[in-house]
Amino acid sequence: MAEVVVITGATAGVGRAVARRFARQGAKLAILARKREELTTAAIEVVTLGASAALAIPCDVENDAQLDAATRRIEQELGPIDVWIDIAGEQRARSRIAIAAGAAAALVGFVALTVLLRRAFR
Repeated sequence: MAEVVVITGATAGVGRAVARRFARQGAKLAILARKREELTTAAIEVVTLGASAALAIPCDVENDAQLDAATRRIEQELGPIDVWIDIAGEQRARSRIAIAAGAAAALVGFVALTVLLRRAFR
């Protein structure tokens, strides 16, 4: 089964290049950007390059309601999201914070588990 990959800012620059790369691997792509016409062009391109599906969603990633609606639509039409790549807007900063927070939580969990295991095997 193909991975479901979401790319914000997928109509130009780095976002477009990333979309092309995943398309060549046969991913199901959801591409998000503000300009509908550019999204349509990008969706046609990624399907031509080999994406197993392309869902173009006009979305301002700074608008939480639009982003939530886009996420629900992606999951309904393509399935559970495997990869989310933020290229557009300030969402990038929030994503980096979320990734850092997730990594910190994982580290804290690992340390706690290590302490518990050491106590159990004393």
